[in-house]
Amino acid sequence: MDRQTLLAHSQHRESEPQPYTVILTEAEAPNDAIRAVYESLGYELIEVPKLPVDARCEFVLGKL
Repeated sequence: MDRQTLLAHSQHRESEPQPYTVILTEAEAPNDAIRAVYESLGYELIEVPKLPVDARCEFVLGKL
């Protein structure tokens, strides 16, 4: 993230919604690249749903 974007993020008042979309987009890029590599090698990827920890554990155990 460049300096100007960081400054813009830091100047938001607490009552204003935070612009997380830029950060998420940057975080998703490596994930997309890793996913593409695994899929190109023939792996079937299963995305773990964004749920509370207990529900995630149940989901993962159900896939074993």
